[in-house]
Amino acid sequence: MSSLNQELSGLEQGVRESDEVQLPLMLEKTNCELELQNLKTVGIEAARDIAELKSKCDALTEGKPALERTLQVKQELALVTGTEEKLRKVYDRTKEVWAQAEQTQAVSHKTLELSREGFEASQHKLEQGLKMAQFMTTPEAQSALGDETERLKMNQDILAFQQDVLSLKQKREDIEERLKGRSLRPEEWLAWPIRFKKVENDHTEAIEQRGANQQRLKKINEEHEEWMRLEHERKELSHRQGLLKSLQNVFKGNAFVEFIAQEQLTNVSLDASERLKQLTNQRYALEVDVEGGFIIRDDANGGVRRPVSSLSGGETFLTALALALALSTQIQLRGESPLEFFFLDEGFGTLDANLLETVMNTLEKLHLQNLTIGIISHIPELKNRLARRLVVTPAEAGGAGSQVKLEMA
Repeated sequence: MSSLNQELSGLEQGVRESDEVQLPLMLEKTNCELELQNLKTVGIEAARDIAELKSKCDALTEGKPALERTLQVKQELALVTGTEEKLRKVYDRTKEVWAQAEQTQAVSHKTLELSREGFEASQHKLEQGLKMAQFMTTPEAQSALGDETERLKMNQDILAFQQDVLSLKQKREDIEERLKGRSLRPEEWLAWPIRFKKVENDHTEAIEQRGANQQRLKKINEEHEEWMRLEHERKELSHRQGLLKSLQNVFKGNAFVEFIAQEQLTNVSLDASERLKQLTNQRYALEVDVEGGFIIRDDANGGVRRPVSSLSGGETFLTALALALALSTQIQLRGESPLEFFFLDEGFGTLDANLLETVMNTLEKLHLQNLTIGIISHIPELKNRLARRLVVTPAEAGGAGSQVKLEMA
């Protein structure tokens, strides 16, 4: 790097000298041109001097133009400057490492000094120990030691002892933590074994008492299960006794007949209620009160109960018709020889046109099921609705008797 700087300095010096030489030459050339005509000889000498100077300049620039050589030198200078910067950074890092190494060395020296002091203290303790054990030298003390097996056993005993010490220390700390500063007087401590013995006796008695209680509990459970079984049998027998008493009351006098009649009346009322709903477009239903009488439930008016006497003539006929049809179903159609025929005698005159249409539609549906309905009426509207009619002509006084004629629609 030093040689490169020297070369660079020489080149810069040559360039400066070249520039300093060219300027006088130009001036001289100008003067020579002015005096060229008069001084031919002087011009020739000047030209020769210029040639010499040019040859010197070419020798300095190695035949290259001064500008190009200057640029090349500047590039080399920039390269050298960059290299110098890198080397400077490396130098700075090396300096930091050196500082850290000096710190480490100082720490190591300090550690070495402390180790030396510790070694000296240990050596002093060893010497004190040898004097106390009445040994002159360390080898003499080592020769007084037992064999390897004995030393190993002693080391194991020492380790076990140290473990016991640590365990006892931990137990002591646990006990002190549980005591929380509490303490016992000597007389209290001496009294504790007696109390402990008493507690052991109480514990033994408690165990014996628990065994006796378990046996007693087992016996009580068995007795309880037997009691539950007997209680279940008692309830069953009591229930059967109640049923037998009820049957006894039912079979006294006419009570049984009344009971059967009440049940049958309930069934008839249910069937009649369904038929009444069909006849009244779900407005009325029939129920049996507690005294065995019929009452009307007005479902179109919130289910209000009302007596049968509050019905109009047409409504009364529909209710009677529903009961008649229900009785026919319960009695006539359930015997050994069911009567599949039923007569209705009048009552249709109280119905308006809409109710009459509803009644006829219901009777026609029954006819299509398992019951034939016969209607006794003088109303012409009914006559036109019937497919088959028996026309009865009453007897005339002094003439022929009553006549019956079958008509087909």
